[in-house]
Amino acid sequence: MLKISVEKIGEITKFKLEGKLAGPWVAEFERSWQTLNADCRGACIAVDLSDVTYVDAEGQKLLAQMCRQGVHLNASGVMTRSIIEQIERACAASGDVSQTGG
Repeated sequence: MLKISVEKIGEITKFKLEGKLAGPWVAEFERSWQTLNADCRGACIAVDLSDVTYVDAEGQKLLAQMCRQGVHLNASGVMTRSIIEQIERACAASGDVSQTGG
């Protein structure tokens, strides 16, 4: 199960995820993101993964896609920080990051 909360903070829309980013929840989160992404091409979106307990391969693919579009990913747990670091390194190495500081 995944809980998705959305909060507008100034110009930034922040997604806060809680639970598992896996299975059908990946598609649900992608739909939520795509709805907002059309307006700002990722640059005005942040994702807080601090309360995510598991990310499957499809979830990691989605986070990588978001990173490439400039979405800022944040986490506090060891597992999610490690996933984000791997994704950000891959985005930076390929030159796909549309915004720095992700």
